[in-house]
Amino acid sequence: MKTKTILLSAIILGGFTTPIIQQTTASAHTINTEVIQNKNETTGKHTNNQEPRAQQVKLTDKISLDKLNTSTSIVIPSTNKNINTKLDDIYINLNDSEIAKLKSTKETDFTVNDLEITTGWKGILNYSGAASTTQLRYNDKAQTLSLLSDGQKTDHITYNFISGDANIHYIFEDTKQEIYQHVQKNTWDSDGVTVDTLEDLDKDNLLNGHFDAVDIDFENLSEMENPNNPINIYFNDDPLVKTYDPDTVSPENAEFTVELKKADPSVVNLNVYLDGNIFSQKTIKNELYTEIPEDITEELPTPGTATLNRNKTLSSVSHTYFPQLGVTSMSGKAFHQLIFDLGLDEPLESGFLNKALHYYTNGKMKVNLSMAGRVQNLAIYYESKNYSDDQNDSVTTGVTISTNLGKQFVPNITGKKGETITVKVPQINGFKPDKDTVTAKVNADGTITTDDFVIYHSTNNSGSTQPPTNPAPSPTPNPDKMNGFVGTMKESVKLYQLDNDKFSALTNKALSKHTDWKFDQHVKIDNQIYYRVAVNEWVRAQDVYRYQVESGIVETKDKEITNLVSSDTKLISNRGLAAHTGWQYDRIAYLGNNQEKHYRVATDEFVHVNDVSKN
Repeated sequence: MKTKTILLSAIILGGFTTPIIQQTTASAHTINTEVIQNKNETTGKHTNNQEPRAQQVKLTDKISLDKLNTSTSIVIPSTNKNINTKLDDIYINLNDSEIAKLKSTKETDFTVNDLEITTGWKGILNYSGAASTTQLRYNDKAQTLSLLSDGQKTDHITYNFISGDANIHYIFEDTKQEIYQHVQKNTWDSDGVTVDTLEDLDKDNLLNGHFDAVDIDFENLSEMENPNNPINIYFNDDPLVKTYDPDTVSPENAEFTVELKKADPSVVNLNVYLDGNIFSQKTIKNELYTEIPEDITEELPTPGTATLNRNKTLSSVSHTYFPQLGVTSMSGKAFHQLIFDLGLDEPLESGFLNKALHYYTNGKMKVNLSMAGRVQNLAIYYESKNYSDDQNDSVTTGVTISTNLGKQFVPNITGKKGETITVKVPQINGFKPDKDTVTAKVNADGTITTDDFVIYHSTNNSGSTQPPTNPAPSPTPNPDKMNGFVGTMKESVKLYQLDNDKFSALTNKALSKHTDWKFDQHVKIDNQIYYRVAVNEWVRAQDVYRYQVESGIVETKDKEITNLVSSDTKLISNRGLAAHTGWQYDRIAYLGNNQEKHYRVATDEFVHVNDVSKN
């Protein structure tokens, strides 16, 4: 069967058509609405389908057989299989033949009828007798009745729970406010109590910013046919199922509370720039299942005093709960035209934000589940009539340098965008750096970054140098590959401890798959390199990959499909990058035995340095 390749080029997301640019999160939030079984310790009075007769007698009561007749009910307690879970008293109503046999032989078998209990909240619980034979015996001397169940003497009748209703209370976890109560009919089965969702009950209007009682399959989200468009994704959400012990079900514990968790809102941040500086900012937050307002306006420069630069319009979208969808980003004239034209005869210069937010809907829009935790950052740029781009080429900001003593921050460094500059290494009392300066790049986004790694050595009074107590890795021929971070791959990674120059495996802990760790030392023993990620906790170099923290944009070349690989350098056969598309990366990784340079564009998706160009 031919493998299907998904070509990641453009999607519709939040009203804007953008090429997907994926940036990863180590672990996803889990939408998990808690279900708590209510247990009422106070035994209440419940009605059942048992019909008492005029005269009633208990097993402990003295009674003459001559007075036992069809007007007499024998009252016997009942429980389910857990004898500590009491049910109702049962009325045994013997017929004429059963009474005659009891009088003549002092014993008689009888049938235990099914028990149906109506709870205080008008639910029904159904039980059947657990014993195959039930018998009454009469003691002439004591003048009392005794009960046998399957030949064993007992003081109660045991029932099996069959089916019944559950009383579900829906409350907000944060406020504890109960918003709805629902009696679910015949909801119990062998798997547990299936909790109806409020949406299934057509009660989604009650949610008010909270998650419904669903369990979303995050693991399979990325394997769905169209994982890049949340509007069209079927999230494979299943109702929550509350497991239970059928031997304990009673009217006192057949109620459940569903705690609906507060969802992160959908957020749009608009930044309006004038001559490279912030002119105005606006944040629109919309809670889950609420309507987006129709009167959103933006503050823009006075018409005629400034010109909108259509080539700089920028948008990025991230997702709190669905990191598999990545971070989408698009900029430039084409994107600007999309959000400003909106299919109108004349492009908009104002009022576009409200229309853009409603772009993909007809009429009023309610924030749906896929938009929970969605954050969109939108930037537009105005320039005064006499403004020159050259004025904005100079950047003054701080630079962070990675060292064996932790990150060192150098403030107030100035350079022009696109230039490579030198930055003095900070001096630290008691230590001497292995270099006086590092090289840094002034980036187009106004940041200044360096890939250089600095080793500080401690100094003694004589002025000589010696390594610090816990030295960092020694410099390598390619120091940008060694900046103190490792990532795990598709499997959990064993940890080792070092004792007397020997490593032994730890059995009580490991590093989870697809997680990131900082290391501060490395050693080589028996031709194996190990990195220290905690106090005397080490990983083998072959079980992880090293990377440096850097973010930016890479663009694919003139090739129909650019291949992706996973962290273990295995080819990803069902996905590829379209030609001439921009992709955001969040790290430079060195993969495989040859430690070849790759850019990471998704949680476990990397593109080779030779297959893209760096903006």
